Amino acid sequence: MTGLFNVLALLYIGRAVQLAARIIQNRATLRQEPLTREKQRLAEQAAFFLGVPPAVFIHELAHALAIVVFGGQVAEFGYRVFWGYVVPSGTFTAVQSWIIAVAGTLGSLIFGLFVWILLRRSSSRTVQYFGLRTFRFQVYFSLIYYPIFTLFLSVGDWRTIYNFAATPVLSAATAVAHVLLLFLFWRADQAGF
Repeated sequence: MTGLFNVLALLYIGRAVQLAARIIQNRATLRQEPLTREKQRLAEQAAFFLGVPPAVFIHELAHALAIVVFGGQVAEFGYRVFWGYVVPSGTFTAVQSWIIAVAGTLGSLIFGLFVWILLRRSSSRTVQYFGLRTFRFQVYFSLIYYPIFTLFLSVGDWRTIYNFAATPVLSAATAVAHVLLLFLFWRADQAGF
């Protein structure tokens, strides 16, 4: 499975380099009004191809920090630009394992929120749109795509987050918070946010 992820990452890196070059070359025009459909399309692509790599790093770094906080060591830190992994070393309680697992998702969401807050007051509507799309993509990935991905494969943080046998209260609280966040996100989407 990791071989496929590596191939996809290489393809995505190629597209990210092309996109970054195009944005740099046209940066003055892209920042000007109005916010056209073409600028929106580029901002949406940038939210994925340029926004995901730092989000992945922060996601994995959040796991690593949680491991260290609980007295463990990071045996392996894998950063493949568009995907990554952390291998912990140490003995952790079920609650600590849950916190280590959820730390990555929180890192991704905080990254997206930070980008949106940082860019939403930009004088360029294109930059504002990129910030919002970056935040939205992190919400989609963290709360929809990654949980579904984990459901169908034997790996992923959400297997630990929703391990009701090991952490019934935390898993149940997460389920409630997860549904609430998705509902709020849906409502914001309906309101044009």
